[in-house]
Amino acid sequence: MVRGAFDLVFDGPRLNAYRIEKFQHEILVKLPGTFQFAIVARENPPFVFKGRPRLYGRRFCVPAPPNLGTLILLRLYDNPLRQPLIVSRPDFRSVHEWVIQGRCDAGVIPLAQLRRFDPQEKTRVLYFSAEMPNQALSAGPRVSRGERLRIIAALTGTDGLAITEPLRAAWGTHEGFVAAQRDEYADLSTCLRDQWGFY
Repeated sequence: MVRGAFDLVFDGPRLNAYRIEKFQHEILVKLPGTFQFAIVARENPPFVFKGRPRLYGRRFCVPAPPNLGTLILLRLYDNPLRQPLIVSRPDFRSVHEWVIQGRCDAGVIPLAQLRRFDPQEKTRVLYFSAEMPNQALSAGPRVSRGERLRIIAALTGTDGLAITEPLRAAWGTHEGFVAAQRDEYADLSTCLRDQWGFY
């Protein structure tokens, strides 16, 4: 991505913002609604929770940075001596499973996926992140304006509903893509500034 190899990328809000800022990408379409993370624990967690999650020193399941949920968590605990112990997991389903099994004290999961993984509410939400614009598709500078307009029309039209159904279901929505504006994603790349490769 940082070498400009991809012309079309479907990604989370912070990486879309990063591509706008660094690689002249334009946001084409996004999933409807907002994107939000939840910090979750088992229904009866083995620790006291009051207000902001006091989880330093506890095992915390997350995908590896630069996953947005992990970056949000680390920003809550900017002092390395007071951060949770990070247990890297390959995806959010395994984060949920390990929290339920007690292999981690807590985890971070996108709210839409949490609702899909946990219909019986075996987890307890400790913290909600701020709402952000949803996952989106961006196009690089090699994609012409005409091609961008055709892509937007195709993905937001009736035919796009059937074609994109598996992708939308994976992200917890059955509503179709909607057109997006670059201004919605302004300044969201700030959480990546401490990550390797940002500059």
